[in-house]
Amino acid sequence: MGISVNWIKSFVLVAAIISASSGVAQEAKKPVAKKPVASWVVNCNPARDGSSMICQMSQTFNEAKSKKRIMAISIRPQPTDKSKRPLMVLALPHGLHFPSGANFKVDDQPAVPIELQTSDQNGVYSATPLGPKTIAAMKRGNVITVTMFAAANKPLAIPVSLVGFTAAFNKINSSK
Repeated sequence: MGISVNWIKSFVLVAAIISASSGVAQEAKKPVAKKPVASWVVNCNPARDGSSMICQMSQTFNEAKSKKRIMAISIRPQPTDKSKRPLMVLALPHGLHFPSGANFKVDDQPAVPIELQTSDQNGVYSATPLGPKTIAAMKRGNVITVTMFAAANKPLAIPVSLVGFTAAFNKINSSK
């Protein structure tokens, strides 16, 4: 079964007309204001007993050239904690000054100290419960700044967008 040359020419002509007309239509449209894209990713897995889903929200920051992780931040509910305060876990790079710890602040609020707790071949880790005032500040805030200190006690601050925080936080708490 052969395709005629005329059929191919007709197909190409119709495709060109459609393409040109869609380009004109696109040019005629007014620019649309872009909405901020949610920065938080929500991942859920079944609980060990299979009775519910356990979800966490996270962001990961990688070095541009090497693509190596610089920092990961995750927040998850603590169903076994009597206070029910969510837990913020930081995965940080090697080479940090443990006695200096780290800290975080929401927008221009005072910094909250974080203890560096352990390390392995992948980095340094810290976990801290978040109180209701901190969660409320994150919901209405723009950025969390996580500051860590290198071995020479030199600060390294990483801004973490709070775009999409409230939606992600509500999702991880509704999946119980």
